[in-house]
Amino acid sequence: WSLACLAAGCLKRRLDAGEDIAIIDLRTALDVVAAPYAIPGSRWITAEELDEHRSEIPRDREVVVYCS
Repeated sequence: WSLACLAAGCLKRRLDAGEDIAIIDLRTALDVVAAPYAIPGSRWITAEELDEHRSEIPRDREVVVYCS
C-alpha cells in the first residue's frame, strides 16, 4: 500500500477520463446528514466500520478515500 494526497480537481479529471478508481467515503453519519452529498460511484463506509468491510475494498485498482 502507498498513500498520496490527491486534489479534488485531479480526482474529477481522472474519473471524467474513465479511470476505474474505487472511492470510499469515510465520513461519519452526522457528517453525511450535515452535508448529504457524495462523489458519484463512491461507497460509504464509516472509519469505525472500515475493518469490518476490509474484504469489500478492491485490491485490483486504485482506491481513494475521503472524509470531508
